Amino acid sequence: MRVKVVKSKSHFNPQGNTIATASENGTVKLWKQDGTLQKNLDLHKDEVSSISFSRDGKTLLSGSRDKSVILWNIQQDLSLDELLKLGCDWAGDYLKNNSGVSQSDRYLCN
Repeated sequence: MRVKVVKSKSHFNPQGNTIATASENGTVKLWKQDGTLQKNLDLHKDEVSSISFSRDGKTLLSGSRDKSVILWNIQQDLSLDELLKLGCDWAGDYLKNNSGVSQSDRYLCN
């Protein structure tokens, strides 16, 4: 299978089995060696200008012309329920104890 990439940047992970490509449209894509798309990462709002894997290959950094930098945990696939649980674990105390949070919002994670 051939993959045509137009004006993009690419970077192999340290293990050499995954390649990340960054494009003008703000997407980062992860590919297997055989050309199979693994993941499409699309949170940037402008051209992704740089990408780099961590030494252990578990994290990918992407920087964009939208002046954002994102650290992607590329080894963790989360379902919506798992993602909501992680978010509530992180924000639960804030929601319950911050005086600036409305009474109805205090129970979002219950």
